[in-house]
Amino acid sequence: MNSIIESIGTSQFRIMYKNTLCEFIPFINCSFDKIPNTVKGKVVYVDIGEYNPLGWFHDVIVNKEDIIYTSKSKSSTYVNLSPIMS
Repeated sequence: MNSIIESIGTSQFRIMYKNTLCEFIPFINCSFDKIPNTVKGKVVYVDIGEYNPLGWFHDVIVNKEDIIYTSKSKSSTYVNLSPIMS
């Protein structure tokens, strides 16, 4: 990927940020199994009234247990989020 903006919609990772399920883009490029217990990255969250795409990305540090991994499988677009909603 040439830019972080191009990564919107292609991330396999999601986190809860401000009570919203958002894309998470880790600074390290590795599989979910190899992510350390604490990882730095960017979360994609558009604040109310924010029109500049550069303002959509917020630096965060998250625990691996808070990352929701979604498969890139084209055959399945359904992701069961019920465990995190309860």
